[in-house]
Amino acid sequence: MSSKQPYPIRAAERHQLQLYAEWPDFRYARSSGLTGQTRNVNPKAPHAGAQYLLIDDRPPDEPASGLLGFPGTYPIGCCMPDEFLHDHADLASELFHLFLFRSGRAFEDHGAAGCANDWSQVVWDLIEYGMKYRFNRARSDRQNSPRTYAASADGLSFCQTSPNRRIDTVSQAIGHSDASRFFESGGDEPPRHSDRQTNDGEPRSGVSLILIET
Repeated sequence: MSSKQPYPIRAAERHQLQLYAEWPDFRYARSSGLTGQTRNVNPKAPHAGAQYLLIDDRPPDEPASGLLGFPGTYPIGCCMPDEFLHDHADLASELFHLFLFRSGRAFEDHGAAGCANDWSQVVWDLIEYGMKYRFNRARSDRQNSPRTYAASADGLSFCQTSPNRRIDTVSQAIGHSDASRFFESGGDEPPRHSDRQTNDGEPRSGVSLILIET
């Protein structure tokens, strides 16, 4: 959290920079179910799949605060790993680029990831073990809240394995039976919520809103 540009990486944060910039072989030190396991990510260089977020910590009463929403300003910027962090895009733009496969880093489906000890397996580590644990947020009165909704994930995500192939990562993470509710007739279209269709003139399509809470 800083409004300083460029932001220098402090001595206490060097281990995180080394991970993102050099990707040395690493071992999970404190992670239930993964403790002691090692990962080897290649290439040993920075990539857009692991970036820093630089959060503007200026209060809204300051004219330059990113919280005010003035043109050219934003509260959260994305930075490639470096000794000095420079944000290259706001978080919203980076997410749009991610959805268009113009940013981030692709990962293999669950089956292929399990055969290698690399980036794809790290992503699945985060998906599988992250979904298992509940969280607390005192300010929003959330206690022991699950990371899933109605015994299933509350959204859809896809990973890219080859140019013309799309894999449903939700079904791989929680099982095809639980994920089937997201699709209509086994296709790629999310289910139509007939109870929400009030006018015949409205388009009959699935969910088109993505909400990301930070």
